[in-house]
This record gives sequence, C-alpha cells and structure tokens, in this order.
Amino acid sequence: YIAMVKSGGCRAYDTAYLNDLRPTPAVPDITSNAPVCEDKTLNLDATSSTSGSSYIWRGPGGFISTVKSPVLGSVQPTVHSGFYVSRAVLNGCESESDSVFVVVNPKPVPEIVSEDVFCEGGVIYLKAKNKQGETYTWEGGAGFSAIGAEVSKDDAKLADKGNYVLTATITETGCTATAVANIEITPLPGKPDATYREPLCVGDKLELSLTDTSTGAIGYIWKGPGSFTFLEKDAFKNDVTMDDSGMYVVTASREGCVISDTVWIRVRPRPAKPVIVSNSPVTAGETLVLNVSNPEPGATFKWKGPNGFGSLAQDPTIDKITVSASGTYTVTTTLDGCPNSTSAIITVNKGDGKIDQMVLFPNPNKGVFTIKAKLSHEQIMPFEVLNTLGMVVYSDIAISQDMKMERTVELDGTLANGFYIFRIMLSGKSIEVPFSIVR
Repeated sequence: YIAMVKSGGCRAYDTAYLNDLRPTPAVPDITSNAPVCEDKTLNLDATSSTSGSSYIWRGPGGFISTVKSPVLGSVQPTVHSGFYVSRAVLNGCESESDSVFVVVNPKPVPEIVSEDVFCEGGVIYLKAKNKQGETYTWEGGAGFSAIGAEVSKDDAKLADKGNYVLTATITETGCTATAVANIEITPLPGKPDATYREPLCVGDKLELSLTDTSTGAIGYIWKGPGSFTFLEKDAFKNDVTMDDSGMYVVTASREGCVISDTVWIRVRPRPAKPVIVSNSPVTAGETLVLNVSNPEPGATFKWKGPNGFGSLAQDPTIDKITVSASGTYTVTTTLDGCPNSTSAIITVNKGDGKIDQMVLFPNPNKGVFTIKAKLSHEQIMPFEVLNTLGMVVYSDIAISQDMKMERTVELDGTLANGFYIFRIMLSGKSIEVPFSIVR
C-alpha cells in the first residue's frame, strides 16, 4: 500500500506493507446458573466458536474478569444482580459482546421467638416468627425433626438438650437460611415423698416431713386446708383442729421446674376428758372402787396410782387397801389412738376405830355433793370449801344426830371447774377432803 501527499504541486510518497490480516472472533455464547440465592455461588461461562479465543467480562459492582468461566462466591442481591457482558478476544481483536441478566434473590431471615430453657418431663416448645411466603423445618437433639413455624416435643429428656436448627425457605425462590436455638433442659428436683406423724389428734402438733433425692438449690412450698402455707422442706402446725384434715400438697422447684406430692391428713377427734368417780375416802382394809363415769364406746383405759398401781380396766378396784395407797390416781382413756387424761386424789384413813369416818361423794361432781360421817360422839361441825388459792368460797355448820351426819352441799354454780378442798372439824380435828368440780 502506497500513500501519496500533495502540497503546492509537490508530492510525497510512503509505502506500507500489509502482510497479517487477523480475523475477528465470533460473538461468545454466555450462560449462568442464575437465578441464585443470596450468599450462594454465581457461575458464569462464555464460549466462542472461534478456537483459541480468550474472554473479557464486565458486570455490576465493577466486576472485571478475564477467565472463561468466572465464579463469584457469596453473592448479594444489591451488589451482584444485573447484566454481565463478555467479549471474545483473539490476537487483540475483540468480538461483539453478549450479555446475560443475573438475578440474585434475597434469602429469608428466620427468627426464633420461643424460650430456650425447658423443664425435664415438660414440653419443648419451638416457635419461629411466621412470615408470609415462607415454610419452616426443624431438626435437633435425639433425632428430632418437625415441619411448621410452631412445633413441640413432649416429655423432654435431659438428652434432648442441644442445638435445634430452624430452616426457613422462601417458597417462590427456594432460597433458605437457618437459625439455631441452643436448648437447655433443667432437671426436675428429686421425686418428693410427703409423710406425717400418726396418729394426729385434735390439739396435737402436725409435723409434715419430706424425703427426696434432690441436690443443689431447691425451693419448697406446702399448701393445705384453711390457707395453710409453709415455705420449708419440713412443715408443721401447732394445735390442730378437725378442720385441718384434708389434702396437703408439697411442691419442690428448681429454676422454675416443679414436681409435687400429696398427702392426706386425718385429724382424729380426742375422746372427752374422763370423769373419775370413787368411794374415797376409805378406811384401810376396805375396798377402793374407781370408776370412769363417762366412757366412750370403743375406748380403752389405763390407770396409774401410788405403790405402782396400774390397771387396764374401766372400773378397777383395790381390795384391802392400805394407807400408803393414798395419793393421786390418773386414768388415760384412748380412742382411735387419741388419749385424754384426768386425775383424782384418793384418801385412805387408818382403820383404828378411834377416828371419825367421813365420805364425800360424788367426786368429781358438778358443784353439788353429799357429806356422810360416822362419829364417835354427837357434835357440831363447822365446815368450809377452799379453792386452790386457799380462799374460802363456801362455809356452814353441820349438826350430828345419832352419831351420824349427812349433809348435801350446793355450791355457787359460777365456780370454775377444778380442784377444791372440803375442810371440816371432827372431834376437834381438822379433816380435809380434796374434790374436783367438772361441769
């Protein structure tokens, strides 16, 4: 090739030699694996029919590459979505471009909104925030799997602790993401066993005991009839009544996890206080007769007195009694395991025939009693009744007839129940007879 230049009638020439005409490569065919999901890998590929071609790529976010099949990892919707353009290059000659539009779909953002601590034996409740257009699956400890935004597992075991993975899937795009709940299982306290001391009678102290195998910090609470509440492992209540019978529940708790036991408490009625009637005073050598005047059906009796006296009879007797048998006699009546007791003072006089003999009956009484006496001679006998403080609460005079005296005394009905002393002058001597008033 010759180039000529004219100027002012003058000419100049130059010669160029073209000995290498290069072909333009064919337009490449571009493909991709789009659409892809956020954080996944985008694969691009360009193929030209012109053998030996290389490639140049340009795309969103300033993307440039010179490889045939670029790979972009962890792609993002706002960065990597858009047109990707590639040209084939051969011997410095570039083909026309081809392009592909790439869509990077956003992944879901799963949210776990349930608690992460549950109690042994309870229900593991798992809940995801339910979003429109998404589906959910769960996988977790001990082979657990379930489908849905809200799922549960009954009868939680300690082995069920661990990571539970929630997978959210956008139905339209198939894009997925996961969230993890680290589930803890709090062990229950040891199984409590509630008991109480029997028999439990009216007026007794209720003692509730608890045995369990718990270790560590355990809280306890008892609940029972009449708003009964106690916050210790072992509970008690003084002076129980029949209204305290019923169901008592004890609850042991560890970090909010509870286990309970129940015990049925039976408060038994106490029998009425026994009333002792006797023929005291008696003379040595005579028979002492003891009697419970108000026995209850099914009750048992136990007597104790001086000289080691004891009897299980309701109405025992002591033949040929001695003066040393004077003193306090106590009877305990028991019904359905519940006891009640009372005492009476018994007087045994010497039997020498020189002492006036006198008897007060009934004893105990309701404030009305009779005095009988056999006397060694006729006499006028002043007498009085004293309370336990030594105060005279009644006084009068009795007169004998045929060396005998019998007098009925009616005390003030307002006198309190309890022990009193009847004092009388016989043959110049002061004789005292203890007695009790029981109304």
